[in-house]
Amino acid sequence: MKKVKAESSLKNEKKQQFFELDRLILRLSRQFAGSSATEIEEKIGLALQQIVECLDIGRCTFWEVSEDETELRCIRQYVVPKLEKVYGVTPKQSPWISKDQWNGNCSCNVRNEDRVSGAKTNKDASLLLGGKSFIISPFHIAGKAVAGMTFSTLEEDREFSPELVSRLNLIGEIITGAFYRKKIEEKYQQSIGDMRQQSGPAQAEDFPLREDTKKEFRYQGIIGNSESMQNVFIKMEQVAPTDSVVLILGETGTGKGVLARTIHELSNRNNKRIVTVNCAALTPNLIESELFGREKGAYTGSTEMQIGRFELADKGTLVLDEFTELPLDLQAKLLRAIQEGEFERLGSPRTIRVDVRILALTSRNLKEEVSKGRFRQDLYYRLDVFPITMPPLRERLGDIPLLVEHFVEQFNRKMQKEIKNIPGGVMAQLMKYPWPGNVRELEHIIERSVIVTRGTSLQLAEKLEDQTLGLMEENAVTNLAEVEKRHILKILEKTNWRIDGSKGAAVLLGLHPNTLRGRMQKLGIRLQKIPS
Repeated sequence: MKKVKAESSLKNEKKQQFFELDRLILRLSRQFAGSSATEIEEKIGLALQQIVECLDIGRCTFWEVSEDETELRCIRQYVVPKLEKVYGVTPKQSPWISKDQWNGNCSCNVRNEDRVSGAKTNKDASLLLGGKSFIISPFHIAGKAVAGMTFSTLEEDREFSPELVSRLNLIGEIITGAFYRKKIEEKYQQSIGDMRQQSGPAQAEDFPLREDTKKEFRYQGIIGNSESMQNVFIKMEQVAPTDSVVLILGETGTGKGVLARTIHELSNRNNKRIVTVNCAALTPNLIESELFGREKGAYTGSTEMQIGRFELADKGTLVLDEFTELPLDLQAKLLRAIQEGEFERLGSPRTIRVDVRILALTSRNLKEEVSKGRFRQDLYYRLDVFPITMPPLRERLGDIPLLVEHFVEQFNRKMQKEIKNIPGGVMAQLMKYPWPGNVRELEHIIERSVIVTRGTSLQLAEKLEDQTLGLMEENAVTNLAEVEKRHILKILEKTNWRIDGSKGAAVLLGLHPNTLRGRMQKLGIRLQKIPS
């Protein structure tokens, strides 16, 4: 009887500890999400103290992995008051830390009696990392180890349960994401300082390009340091390690697809497939078989079996681009697939189960689509789990110099050019333009400009004019859809109704040709001429 009571008491104690730990995880997530880069390191120290007190352990340490991934450097640690702190650098190849474990995604759980005998010869590493029992957990961003955490008991052996390790890993991911953001910000500020100190053949008002590429301005492929982009980074760091559905909103050309790929790269599914389906580019009768697949003979002309995108993305990530274009009847099947993880191929009664993470992208106002009956409300609520809005370029003008330099460097390499600076007048035009096509339009303009540039200073290929200004001033304009329709019509007339090609309307609008055709169909625009 006493044994049963003791076990019950232990279970309740564990349950209470997990409850407190879950509350701590939520608090830390909010604290780090709202922190500036300068506050992060101090908050890491406070977080380690909270972890030690919550778990009743002896020490908690946050380590940075060196660039060459050979050493761990102690950034912050908290040790219970009666014990001494130990700081320093330790080789990552400590005897009880296998290379496979560190380069993978699993934690190393070590108890005193489990240590290999070789550990005794590495006294410094043992003192820094170990204790009676400890966990060391590596944390990766885009497949590269950037940090680690150790959770140690210094006076007693303890068994760390898988449930506890899972929670500690989540805490580590939150802290690592914030620490990585801090490092990116520091690199950015240093690079800005370096640029200001540079002198060379460019005039004082010019923007010289540095010899090395500006990778430090990129957060896993996303370029920008404006406040709006920092908010995007914070949300991305929070949601990437989870399996939650992410709703990515934003105008065409803002980089929603790049954000989706980055979230996948930062997730625990980054070693699995990421599959993208552009719902706007498919005709209604093809979308269902593309998403869910079909059996041979499912309909006339179906001569072989086809595996759908959901099956291809099993254990990985599925990106639904412009999903609002899906027909209402197909939306119900999509809801079931997302909610239950199951569906049937066309022409088959057999239910298929998959484990897929959904990233849903749209440039439309989803609430408006629901209110007008074009999109199912229940599907909207299922997708609206964690929304992230990519800001339009006109709201992050401070990022334009970074983007321009990145694109010039990119096209320099592709076209074997040697453009080394951007004249101040050119940059002024780029900063003044409202960018209706956003980052994609900027990329296309820089590409054309690099093509026509002779010499080392960038020349614009065309004069930038605000083509939407006249439309907005017209009295007949009543809503955004009308503005969009008239703008597309004007560009089509300018290109003699040509959609594809380097001189087509799609390039000028910064859109994929299939996306433009989808927009034209939605807005009721029909080709008036056959392109010559």
